[in-house]
Amino acid sequence: MDISHARTFLSIAETGSFLAAAARLNITQSTVSARIRSLELEVGQSLFDRGRAGARLTAAGRRFLAYAANMTRLWEQARQELALPQNARGAVAVAGQISLWDRLLPAFLAWMRDTAPDIALRIEVGSAQEVMYRLAQGLVGVGILYTPQTRPGFSVEHLFDDELVLARAGTGEAGPGKPSYVFVDWGPDFLAAHGEAWPDSPAPSVAVEIGALGLQCVLDRGGSGYFPRRIIEPLIAAGRIAVEETAPSFRRAAWIVRDAEANDDAIGTALDGLRAVARAQAAG
Repeated sequence: MDISHARTFLSIAETGSFLAAAARLNITQSTVSARIRSLELEVGQSLFDRGRAGARLTAAGRRFLAYAANMTRLWEQARQELALPQNARGAVAVAGQISLWDRLLPAFLAWMRDTAPDIALRIEVGSAQEVMYRLAQGLVGVGILYTPQTRPGFSVEHLFDDELVLARAGTGEAGPGKPSYVFVDWGPDFLAAHGEAWPDSPAPSVAVEIGALGLQCVLDRGGSGYFPRRIIEPLIAAGRIAVEETAPSFRRAAWIVRDAEANDDAIGTALDGLRAVARAQAAG
């Protein structure tokens, strides 16, 4: 079986749409349809019910789901291990939300190079949905997310808590409703808590989905916004930004997500590194 057929199947199962799967895989919808037709001929079963509402897995499709995920994971693992540097004893791929890698990533990379230089490491970033997709596809072994999806076969472990604080650069007024306020979308939990804490604030004139972009905007133009304290601590120490300590703050937990059955030495070492770095940064 062509591994691309299995990946296409998993993408449709994830998105519920041949069209969305085509966009995700950067191929045409006709190619998606052809791959699924070929796959259905190979397994001798119809895998999807197609309708106006999208594509739903048939009973056979649901049974095939775990096999397809395992096949793609094993293929990716084999491809990585065969391509290992000559002296490497293992490989691990770690994916995380973009906003979680600030400060964490450089320290984690340094820890891995110092502690386990013989483990080949690949780092990926993306949205929470993209990280979960890569985990489900077996493309990465470890994911770091704020709001992980609970799925069978995955283990979830608390890594650290981020404190989102109102930070200000410049001399203008800070907070929601002020002209220079930059709203950063830290996810649905933050959106709900922000609305409760600032119920009468108008819609922001600037809203971004990437924390680093919002922070750069505040630093370049002046203004305020909510950012993780651990990320802005160097800026506070340098006097470039100040925290409005009397304003409401919010906590967001960061989590490690991984395949519960993937317990090889390389993944275990990466997990040890993430935990060690998180503890060190929490201790200051």
